[in-house]
Amino acid sequence: MLTRRIDEAKEMLLFTNFSSQEIAERLNFISQSYFIKCFRKIVGKTPKHYRETNWFYNIWD
Repeated sequence: MLTRRIDEAKEMLLFTNFSSQEIAERLNFISQSYFIKCFRKIVGKTPKHYRETNWFYNIWD
């Protein structure tokens, strides 16, 4: 279940301008800091770093 929410967060980071706070709220994380902690544990980078280093993927879709 957590990995599914992180996958949704990854899509939101690439295809929306939602902040980490907004994404955490939309995906029902208890807090932004918990969302970031979970995201980093599963993905290996923070949501901000993920967005910065993967933004170009949405250009080609």
